[in-house]
Amino acid sequence: MTGESRNYDQNYGLFGSVKPSRKSGAWELGLHYSSMDLNDDEVVGGTMDNWTLGLNWYVNSDWKMALNYIDSKAEKGGVSDQPKLLQLRVQFVF
Repeated sequence: MTGESRNYDQNYGLFGSVKPSRKSGAWELGLHYSSMDLNDDEVVGGTMDNWTLGLNWYVNSDWKMALNYIDSKAEKGGVSDQPKLLQLRVQFVF
């Protein structure tokens, strides 16, 4: 959102970290979808689908704050649930 980008190392298949170009830090917005089949042979775990909307703030090269809103739908044996989660994470890179 603020113009920074991640470096990519093709030899190792790794993305580098975001380095803010201004004192106010760097902002990143993300959207993610995942689907899981939790059944395996005799284990009947059901299925689960998740949508995640994330907002990341890279305070500087060492600190990151992440806010995620997760909307899930889980089904098992005819029973369904739709939990919604709000997650805040503070990360220090060393």
